[in-house]
Amino acid sequence: MAKIPVKLVVQTAKLHGPKAIKFAKDNKEILVGAIPAMAAGAKKVNEILNNKKDVNNSDHLRKKRFAEYKQADFSTKNRAYLLKSKHEIENFLLQISTEEEQELAIKKPIHFKRIKNWNYLLVQIEDQMAVLDYQEYLKIYNDLNYESLYFEGFDRLIEKYRRLISEGSLEELVNFIHIQTKREIKVIETDFS
Repeated sequence: MAKIPVKLVVQTAKLHGPKAIKFAKDNKEILVGAIPAMAAGAKKVNEILNNKKDVNNSDHLRKKRFAEYKQADFSTKNRAYLLKSKHEIENFLLQISTEEEQELAIKKPIHFKRIKNWNYLLVQIEDQMAVLDYQEYLKIYNDLNYESLYFEGFDRLIEKYRRLISEGSLEELVNFIHIQTKREIKVIETDFS
């Protein structure tokens, strides 16, 4: 802790003390209303400084997961992994938004940067899912006996897709693929005709 010269403190009190006391007397109503807010802010700052390591242990988990996701090659993952990752990132975004609401406004730029980084990863995962979904649907369409490792665990979805193929309705098939992959209908019609 820094040592403050006593002489400087005494001089400051002599110079500004009477003005501060006069201001306090003249604005008693304003100060009485502001004191609880100032005390709460000081308490929060003190709490953060005292518990720097313990404030948000979940941040450490998020940092580790962010580093893992940043290094991951999503093109080699299956749909279950990508879907789990997508839901986990959405939960992390919700956590960050909740923390942003509860903490001081000073941390807003930090939270904004975190949200931006996680949204970037979320978009990558969603895009990769759409690309891999489309590729696998095309493989299954061209060979009904094709067993997709990517769709492992999504048997009902594949059964529905195969049923649409067997019914022969191109319009329903195109709509299904469009909903699943967000691909343009003209492109789908070209690839699946």
